Amino acid sequence: MTARSLLPHPLAAIFPRLTAESRQDLITSLEKGYDENHPIWIYKGMVLDGYNRYTLVTEINKRRGDGEQIVPVFREFTGDDDDAFEFVLKQNLRRRHLSEGERAGLYVLIEKRTGRKVRGLGETVPVCSNPVRESAPSGRTLPTVGLTERARAIEAKCAPRTLAKARQLDRLDPKALESVVYGGQSLNAALQRAKAAARALERSKPAAGVDAAGRAIHEAARQALTNDRQRFVDASRALHALKRTIRAISESPAGRLLNWQSVETDLDNVLRQLRYTAPYTSCPLGDPCDDGCRLCR
Repeated sequence: MTARSLLPHPLAAIFPRLTAESRQDLITSLEKGYDENHPIWIYKGMVLDGYNRYTLVTEINKRRGDGEQIVPVFREFTGDDDDAFEFVLKQNLRRRHLSEGERAGLYVLIEKRTGRKVRGLGETVPVCSNPVRESAPSGRTLPTVGLTERARAIEAKCAPRTLAKARQLDRLDPKALESVVYGGQSLNAALQRAKAAARALERSKPAAGVDAAGRAIHEAARQALTNDRQRFVDASRALHALKRTIRAISESPAGRLLNWQSVETDLDNVLRQLRYTAPYTSCPLGDPCDDGCRLCR
């Protein structure tokens, strides 16, 4: 295959371009002669892998003019889109000189932009089959589905915590994640800035009201207070009344065999469920309200 004007395949375009230092190192290497062990892979008429080498060879040949030309080695990739996807990941995530934060961010971008969950690449890594005990005999490859976050982190060559940070940064500020991958920003620093910006934005939102503790009432809670509060209060009062009635029965001669403690425990459990379900600025537990209650003080 002769050299021609080629575009990078969309999969290859996801990966960041070489740094100035790495670019110069590659130019120096190419000027000594093209290494046949690193061919330029072509898929569907585009460069699937080796686009940096392809563009640099083109630049060097233009500069040399009629002088000795560098002849690159081309290979046609045979396989489907899934094969091409895994091939690009295997070639790039493990070969490029990326920081741990860049690899984690790149991994998240790949999943998001391609709509694919990265699968095992056929390398010998532990299988995480148990969500609690994630160790397994070595010598087995990752499964193609159901990867845990720890297994995905192994694929990205980063710690699970770093991958979690990249995902969090993508939720808070997708542009900031791109600056980590393509702009050399620190993942930790970018995440701290994104968190600070999110907190500042939250504080700047006008509060429609505050609860007894001075905290802004969430809109969903406000609607629940308006529409459902009385239902919770009525249910709570009915349960308290039922407790008093059953307590009175247990103290009468007819109810001497009634296990009051068991009934009281069951009713208290129901009341506790009401507390966790009810709008957080209302309290259906008090009958009457206990000023010493730790729920809202």
